[in-house]
Amino acid sequence: MMDDMSNYSKLVFLIGCLCIFATVSLAGCVNTSASSTVDSANEVVSSMNHYIENQKSFDNMVGKNIDFWNAHINSGDKTYYAFMNIGINNELKAIDGLQTDLEDADNKIIDFSGQTVNLNGDVKTYADQSLIKMRLWQSNMEEYCNSMSAYAQDRQSYLNSVEAGYPDDALLASMNNAKSKALSAITKANNARSDMNDLLKKIEKLQ
Repeated sequence: MMDDMSNYSKLVFLIGCLCIFATVSLAGCVNTSASSTVDSANEVVSSMNHYIENQKSFDNMVGKNIDFWNAHINSGDKTYYAFMNIGINNELKAIDGLQTDLEDADNKIIDFSGQTVNLNGDVKTYADQSLIKMRLWQSNMEEYCNSMSAYAQDRQSYLNSVEAGYPDDALLASMNNAKSKALSAITKANNARSDMNDLLKKIEKLQ
């Protein structure tokens, strides 16, 4: 009888050890998955920050060009118009650079997407939601670039019409529409990025 009790106690002890081992192992897997996910997410965030810094420089350039435009568009002075054209061409070149930055961000987002495939539990939930926000940020920043490109091209066309002596008011309306789309897109992108950051903080807490 004592041997049976002893064996039973050993069995209970063994089961208890296995449960503890399984719990610790699972916690370790969760921590490792969360850590790897955070590392991949940080690559995305770094790429986003690089884009944002260049976009701020671009916005400053556009702001200065618009100030010059507002001051001289009705001057009739072709020297001023030549400077306006140079400014617009610089904007279009800068937009090409921003789109290259977005391609890099897209590659980092694809890498992050691959990192989320084998996740489980809360880490998986937060990572999937973060991925949605990353893609939303990217798509809206692409819309911003496209709209700002249209805004620049419409200004260039309007400038040509002014130089020809026949200002085209339809182009002014098109300019304003493109600028409105750009502002809307960047607001949506910023909101998506804010939501993404909140989700990534939740993943960090699971490390």
